[in-house]
Amino acid sequence: MKRVALLVTGKTEEVLHQSLKRVFPGEGVTFVMRPPREGFTSTPLLETPLRGTEDKPTAAEKLAQALVAEVDPGRRDEEPPDLVVLVDDLELYNVEWPERAIEYIRTAVSTHVDRRYSSETARQRALSRVRARCSFHLLCPMVEAYFYAEGAALDRADAKRASMFEAKLVDAESFEVADPDFLTHPDRPKKGDLPPWATPDRACHPKRYLQFLCDPTGKEKRAYKETEGGRAALRELDWPAVLAPSTHVRFIRSLIHDLADALDEPAIAAQFPGDTHPATWPPCAGNLLRNV
Repeated sequence: MKRVALLVTGKTEEVLHQSLKRVFPGEGVTFVMRPPREGFTSTPLLETPLRGTEDKPTAAEKLAQALVAEVDPGRRDEEPPDLVVLVDDLELYNVEWPERAIEYIRTAVSTHVDRRYSSETARQRALSRVRARCSFHLLCPMVEAYFYAEGAALDRADAKRASMFEAKLVDAESFEVADPDFLTHPDRPKKGDLPPWATPDRACHPKRYLQFLCDPTGKEKRAYKETEGGRAALRELDWPAVLAPSTHVRFIRSLIHDLADALDEPAIAAQFPGDTHPATWPPCAGNLLRNV
């Protein structure tokens, strides 16, 4: 049996292993969820990746440490996983330059390997393991975007109002909604908490719109709960519905196709035909990880 370890950075994504098992239901693979980590995309990424120090690594470098450690045979009692997948939200800040997020992780992995292994031979062995067994994928702009492709997912998230976003017509990874009740409300004060969804960027923010659908009055600070409604929506997500438009959701299709390739499941990849995102699948020349 093959084991896939998942490294995630969000509260909702902690059930991603259960969600992906719906896509890969066979007994030949098991998905293992690692403890969630701090993400690195919550602010605009610079064209040149930030670097930390050995004593004070950046958030991306901490993720790289976890990724490399997963496939180091000398770092654990059990056999390393067959595949390790790091998943992070791209966030609205970075939708225009996903290649920056990828370069941050590539740079972080390279930096960590240089620091961690003292000899060139050991470094090359570590990089070989990373290239064979580690992948990095992006949710665009965040995991909630994919819920809009399945009405029942929004219900599970505790939405009280029907969505006006048409996922069959508009790519969920390019989320933008024109719901007048959502958009015409004044922005909340800069230091205010309510309405939680009334931010200037909300037209393109899947989570803000879901907060609105859960409580259009804006009187509840946490009407949408990531650890409850968010996980319920993701846990049983209808992936065929999400991936039905062949030109939509290229980032998430890249993840599915990468997994299918690593697990030698071409029939599953064939169930989800369409465009992948060229930044994350298939791998380009010079890839440091499996896919980037």
